Amino acid sequence: MLRRKVRAHGWLTLACLICGISSAFAAINEPTPLGPEGGTIYKVAFHPTNGSIAYAGTAAGFYRSADGGLTWTLTPGVPRDHVYDSAADPNNGDRVFIPLINHFTVQVTSDAGLSSSRLSTFPIVQWGPSSIEISGDGTLYVVGQDRLFRS
Repeated sequence: MLRRKVRAHGWLTLACLICGISSAFAAINEPTPLGPEGGTIYKVAFHPTNGSIAYAGTAAGFYRSADGGLTWTLTPGVPRDHVYDSAADPNNGDRVFIPLINHFTVQVTSDAGLSSSRLSTFPIVQWGPSSIEISGDGTLYVVGQDRLFRS
């Protein structure tokens, strides 16, 4: 009887291991969910010169990954807001611009998303900046409500 329980337990353990392994690795041409958890993801971008650093704009805030998107951390220095977009400076990938639609501001980070400060405030009645892009020469373009702004 004890031998039968041990054998059954061994098969169950083996089955769990096999199932765990198969769900941890995706097959060829099969997507693998990575995160970040906790809401809608609007934008994912990578550091222009360091592929290990990734940024994600979500309904819960601005996330940063230091391992190519395997794990994510909500950045404490960026106010929580819907982050629809972000733009990494092509000349300095640690510098990222983050529009915060409900805070009517653009935040800027100079340390790859670890902390940030307010760059500007937008005088828009209904909602703040939602989309952002930076050109190769460093000109910043921001869409807010029904206007395009340029730095």
